[in-house]
Amino acid sequence: RYLISIFSCEDLGEDKLYLVEDPQIECWDSEHTIYTLGVALPALCVWTLGIPLFGVYMLYKNREKLDQADVKEKLGFLYNG
Repeated sequence: RYLISIFSCEDLGEDKLYLVEDPQIECWDSEHTIYTLGVALPALCVWTLGIPLFGVYMLYKNREKLDQADVKEKLGFLYNG
């Protein structure tokens, strides 16, 4: 939730955008931009792309052994439904 809230800004009537979670922080000033593009965006990409891709990689790597008990125990939640 916090990763997404860093992108949530609103206009408080001063022609500047401020974070919804903390209206004292101005959006897209130098500090906010560094944090947003340097930390939040990469973390969001890892969370939304990296973790699912890792699951696909593990299934592909073990594709010949998916019916074995030890593999089912570790990865079964990804393909049993």
